[in-house]
Amino acid sequence: MDAGGENEEENQFFDNAARIIFENIHAANFDAVAAECHADLGPAGWFVLYTDEKEGGGYHFEQWPLAQCFIACSKPGDLVDTIFREFELTLEQAVNEYGLTNLSSALQDKYKLGGEALGEKIWFVWAIYPRSIYVEGGAKLAKNKPFASCHHEVATKKMVRESGYDEFPCAIPRWRLIPGTPYATGLG
Repeated sequence: MDAGGENEEENQFFDNAARIIFENIHAANFDAVAAECHADLGPAGWFVLYTDEKEGGGYHFEQWPLAQCFIACSKPGDLVDTIFREFELTLEQAVNEYGLTNLSSALQDKYKLGGEALGEKIWFVWAIYPRSIYVEGGAKLAKNKPFASCHHEVATKKMVRESGYDEFPCAIPRWRLIPGTPYATGLG
């Protein structure tokens, strides 16, 4: 880490901060997930690495399957800053993830039936994109942060969670860009 023109005390601070970050990254699941990401890079030419904080501290990394991800750049030729991820959860998993009262009334009714209904697969879309209106300089509420994070039930279009990020939480390197698109191609 470097800010330029540091004195010895500042250099020591940056060295210590870099060591702590490095240790936290490798104490998390980064090494295993990074290998999965590189397995996508060769044949596909791109991958999605989602990074978040774990509850209680530390980092959490996920490699998102490319077939679930649709990406975009809000400014032509810029970095990817928009992603839509479509994925399935069982009804029981959805209740555990979002809470029963946040789901549509149809899913709430199915959940109350129990039994086989709990194993039914439900499609969701998670959208992360830059907000045009947000609080500058570190918003307290997630809904006021520069990047929106919205989860929707696909069938009903009901928003089941709205949150936000201070910066885009996905690393999406692209090897050989396909002209006119945000996508890339690899050797495969």
